[in-house]
Amino acid sequence: MDLVDILPSELLFVFGIPLLVAVILVLVAGRTDADLAQTRTQARYLAAICLVSLFVALFAAFGTVRALTDLIVDKESSSQAANVPEQLEDIFDSLPSGRQIFDLPGGGGDDLANDDADYRLAVQAFLLFLAAGIVFAFHDQRAHRLVPGASIDDSATGKIARAYLYGVAFIGALVVIVALAKAGYGLFRVLAPSVTGGGSDDVQHQRGISELLSYVFLAGGGALIFFRAWHWLPEHAED
Repeated sequence: MDLVDILPSELLFVFGIPLLVAVILVLVAGRTDADLAQTRTQARYLAAICLVSLFVALFAAFGTVRALTDLIVDKESSSQAANVPEQLEDIFDSLPSGRQIFDLPGGGGDDLANDDADYRLAVQAFLLFLAAGIVFAFHDQRAHRLVPGASIDDSATGKIARAYLYGVAFIGALVVIVALAKAGYGLFRVLAPSVTGGGSDDVQHQRGISELLSYVFLAGGGALIFFRAWHWLPEHAED
């Protein structure tokens, strides 16, 4: 595993596109409004960096939990169930980075028979979480000083703040929806391991538990982010 394994590839697309759109909306918000206080550029910078660092921190924390919960999976049994014919291994070996295919969960690489890949991902993801979390905390404090919740108005800076908060709320809600669906499938793997895949039922059961725990964590993080952004908006402060 590597840092690219923090999020499954399909989720990178599901969350990456909305995040990019939210950043663009923040950068163009309030562009036609007067900026008497000359804080528009600062507000755009703070909103963009907070958007990116917040969700990088969330996904890195999820990657840490995902790697740690994967430690419960019997890698030896999983490796034996995922053996690849020798002819196919030769083909993969001839491709650039072909052996990396066998380093992923469910592959047949040397790391699959032990927990080394999980430990590497856990450490890498946790360090990324710390870095992104520090960056977010630093900028979030300044964003609150620049635009306290009660002072969000129709000025250029206020419109940027509003675009930022609704963007965060939207992505947070999307995270909850997708994570709960993935957690539900993890529960299904726990309850019906023989239906969800080949190989050992015990391995399917263990992978189901790992998915359930990690995606419940992601859903909880998304929900926390959603409500925090929602209540920063003055129109929802009393909800």
